[in-house]
Amino acid sequence: MVKFSKKLKPIFIDDSELVHIHINNYSIKEIDQFPEAIELTFSRKSLHDQNLINNKDYPIKNLNFPNSKRNEDIKITFVE
Repeated sequence: MVKFSKKLKPIFIDDSELVHIHINNYSIKEIDQFPEAIELTFSRKSLHDQNLINNKDYPIKNLNFPNSKRNEDIKITFVE
């Protein structure tokens, strides 16, 4: 993800960072298949708490919902 966001750096304001991620499960056909679409939300750093450490598991209950009701939402866990 770091390499990807660095490539986007010229496109986005230097004061932005990734704040949320969700896998679009609409086109997933098999459990081990890599998703074709990943939803990313960027925000200006000045709009949120810089000291907040995000070690959440995604999807977040009552915030993220599967794009396709036929497929389960795909879980993401960030580890250090």
